[in-house]
Amino acid sequence: MTATETRPEGPAPKGVGRELAIGIALIVLGHGCDLWSTYLACPDLSRESSPLYLKLASLGLSGWPTVLWTKAIGALVSSALFGLYLRNRRRLYPDVSGQSFHDFLHATHSRGAIRRRDGSWVAPSPALVGLWLAYVAAMGSAAYALFLSIHNIVGTPWMERMAQTVAPGAIFIAIAIVFWRGLYRDYCSTRAGQ
Repeated sequence: MTATETRPEGPAPKGVGRELAIGIALIVLGHGCDLWSTYLACPDLSRESSPLYLKLASLGLSGWPTVLWTKAIGALVSSALFGLYLRNRRRLYPDVSGQSFHDFLHATHSRGAIRRRDGSWVAPSPALVGLWLAYVAAMGSAAYALFLSIHNIVGTPWMERMAQTVAPGAIFIAIAIVFWRGLYRDYCSTRAGQ
């Protein structure tokens, strides 16, 4: 593919099915563990503290049917966002193969970037930001749900503070590392034959 050619539209690239299945399995695992641990910790939902559940309960939508539907919808939306990420990530890859991780990061941030009239860089590509947000929403919700399931079972004051302070930031950093390393690994494997 030359620098002037565009990436083709159409069906998802090969090899995405396995990654999608693994991603959906992780999403379902995270949300399923949260449901299970919530049931173990408070089967009557008297201590459920999810802001969404509390809002729905104030509107008269409470109980396990509400919890199950919100978790199911959350898992479906997360799975769709992960699929969106997988389907579109390769459009951001540099056209040349064999770049170092640093050069790959620079090229990916520069592709479609918002620039000033003098050509200086202002912000990364809106497509990159959109893919990043889709990935964070999908994998972040699963990781945080898994953390909450551990919190529900352990339930110490230390875990309570972790849930409100350190855990979201730590999960965000871990997801950023996995996102960029995963993109680079996929870039290397798709460009290896070029």
